[in-house]
Amino acid sequence: MTDRDEEQAPYPGPEIEYRETTRPEYAEWVSEKFTIEEPEPGTQIVRGPCPRCRTVIDIPVVSAVFRLVVDDTLGATRAMWGRGRPSAPSPQVEPMMCTCEGPHPGRPPDHVGCGAYWNLTISPPPGQPTPSPLPDPGP
Repeated sequence: MTDRDEEQAPYPGPEIEYRETTRPEYAEWVSEKFTIEEPEPGTQIVRGPCPRCRTVIDIPVVSAVFRLVVDDTLGATRAMWGRGRPSAPSPQVEPMMCTCEGPHPGRPPDHVGCGAYWNLTISPPPGQPTPSPLPDPGP
């Protein structure tokens, strides 16, 4: 299927061939069709049908990550990763891509999805309180 065929087709089908591609309509589609769940503070799951192949996908969105460097008792430095408190509510632009496992001819073996990607702006819900800042841990 060519780009022109795909533009004219209302739904290209779940077995469309793999191609890394984006269109402004993808973000519009996602903003209308996807839902957002927040299983815990700072973590959201964006769920809905891919704008290209229509397979339902789940995309996790984490609003804050931090790295803490600590010295252990033997003097070695190691990094520990964890989730920090989310920053003040503001729209957040998230790059996204189809992550389906459906059959897409031509997809490289180390890839997932149909190749569609887009940017989605996620706005905070109205009236969401502003979190208080984390205290400075000092040197």
